[in-house]
Parts: sequence; C-alpha cells; structure tokens
Amino acid sequence: GGEGGPPTVHSLDPIKLSVISRLCSVGQTAGYAGREDVAQVVHGGAGRLLKKDMPHEPYGSAAQLRRARGYASKLLQICEDVATAQPPRKTLVIVHRNGGYKLLLRMLARRLGAGAVRGYPPARTRAEKADAQLAPLLGVGHDELAGRGSCNCALCEFNRSSGRAEAKVEAEGAAGVLCGECGGTGGEGGVDGGEGGEGGSE
Repeated sequence: GGEGGPPTVHSLDPIKLSVISRLCSVGQTAGYAGREDVAQVVHGGAGRLLKKDMPHEPYGSAAQLRRARGYASKLLQICEDVATAQPPRKTLVIVHRNGGYKLLLRMLARRLGAGAVRGYPPARTRAEKADAQLAPLLGVGHDELAGRGSCNCALCEFNRSSGRAEAKVEAEGAAGVLCGECGGTGGEGGVDGGEGGEGGSE
C-alpha cells in the first residue's frame, strides 16, 4: 500500500512478520501434528488437542469432521479429493512439513485403508520404525539390486499398483527420487499439502 494505506507484507518489520506467521500456524508451535495420539483425537478419539480436552466422537460423524477440518482443513480436503475422485486414480501428494506429512498418511490410511497408502521417504528414525501404524505406511528403502518387479519400497509398489483410489505421500524434497523400475515418481494426479493447524493448514 501507499503512504497512509493499509500495511502489506513488504511494509511489515521482519520480526513482526515472523511472529504473525507463527500465530497463523498453530500446528507448527503447539499442534504436534506428527504424533500418533494427535491423529487419534483428530479421528474422533477422546484426548487433548491444541491444549483442549476433546470428547469421543464417532469417526465420520459431523462432529468428528468439524474437528478434523478445524485442525487440518487442507489435509482433510486432500483425503476427500483422493477418496471421491471419479474415476478412481493414483495420486501423488507432496507435503511441506514433516508433521503434516505424517498426519496426512494417518488420515489417508483411515479413509482409504492402509493398503492404499504409501509414504516416502521410508522409516528412518527409531520413533518412525517403532510406530506400529506409521512404519508400514513408510515401508523400506529402495533396493537398486532387486530384480525388476521385486523391490518392495513404497515408490516401486505405488508404480506397480492398479489405478484404484490410492495415494503416495512424500515429504517435500523427496520427490526427485526416481523409481528404479520405471524411471518416474508415479501418480496420475498431484496435490500440494501443508500441515494442520487451528482453523486450517498452511
């Protein structure tokens, strides 16, 4: 804006702008989106979410959907878009932040079934490998020595699969990895997702 006009992004002090950006993304500072217990509450379980006690709500109920939409609106919309696409199709989703990436994997697995969801990169940390729900979704690393059609990494499995409704979710920066079998990253559709936070996602 001009002199005396409303403030713009370019006119704000960088420190103030940083504070505002953090306040607009509660999930980055207090949401713990990547944790399993958070996903359980988002899916309707009783527990604490954004420092508030939440009662149990049946999965798929209006109350549960309102909760999920309030915490991670963009991730919920991605789940609905993938699940209701006609005709059903494989979809590659790239998520900018680690917490949102893990939460989206859990949300898609609940919506589509674990067999229709794959994550990349594979489980690497001790916490990821010990997570009973997340570890199977992340799978194992790519095996360049495996024969054609025998590598069991998420990327190769995704590219071999049929065109039914399913999703492969990648953390940003992993999308440049090529499948050793077909030379591509796979997916007919593409969606860009952020991390959950109160009132929506980034």
